[in-house]
Amino acid sequence: MTDKNTELEQELVFDPLDMNNYKVEKLPKMEKSGFEKWMARLGGPIAALVFILIYWVIDIPLFDNMDFSGLSDKAQARLGVIGEAAFIRACL
Repeated sequence: MTDKNTELEQELVFDPLDMNNYKVEKLPKMEKSGFEKWMARLGGPIAALVFILIYWVIDIPLFDNMDFSGLSDKAQARLGVIGEAAFIRACL
C-alpha cells in the first residue's frame, strides 16, 4: 500500500525540468475573435499589397541622395561595377 501512495505522490509532484509539462498540446484551445478571423483571411493579401506599394510605388527620399564615401573598399569596388541605382536596389 505504501508503494502505491508513493507512486501517486510522485505523479502529483510538478517537475519543472520535465519537458513533458510544456507541450503545446497541453495549452488551452482559444477561440479566435472576429478581428483575428478577418486578419487570418486578409493578412496575406494586405502584406503583399503593402510590399508592392513600398517597393515599387512609394518614393523614399532617403535613398535618393546617398553618400557613398564611407563604404569599404570592397563595397566601393562593387559600386563601380554595377552603378549607383543597382547598388541602392541591391542594398535594400
